[in-house]
Amino acid sequence: MLNELHLVENHEGEAVTDSRKVAEYFGKQHKDVLRTIDQLLEEIDSVKLRHSSTMFKEVAYISEKSHRPFRMYEMNKDGFTLLAMGFTGPQALKFKLNYINRFNDMEGYIEQRHENDTLSPLYKSSGQKFNHTNPKLMMEIARETSDEVLKEQLLHEAGERLLNG
Repeated sequence: MLNELHLVENHEGEAVTDSRKVAEYFGKQHKDVLRTIDQLLEEIDSVKLRHSSTMFKEVAYISEKSHRPFRMYEMNKDGFTLLAMGFTGPQALKFKLNYINRFNDMEGYIEQRHENDTLSPLYKSSGQKFNHTNPKLMMEIARETSDEVLKEQLLHEAGERLLNG
């Protein structure tokens, strides 16, 4: 089975893989992966989505056994993700769960950056860790922040904490 490190390579500054590597990694026959990509391309064309032409590129390779050319697809990250999300089996499930975990990690990172970027200078200079437990500090931060959504959340939460002790 193909190692995850060898599944993706850098090709002219873009992370790419190909249908043969995908087949090996997911334990599928290459002809089945080709058929799946062909079906995906038909479906993409039927819904008139742009960027599909950049996800998959049909190319030829020379077989080591027969020395004849055969078709395969090269694909970028988006093409690989679209393809792999349709697969089943233990390796596909592992990929999907890892993808979800990375997505959640990125959401947390973005949320934390957004919170840090929108918090008031008053809070930032206080040196306190923002833990949503001090209603007075939460109200001060809400008054100073320019983010209306964060302001509303802070004021609501501070009010709840003051009412509920």
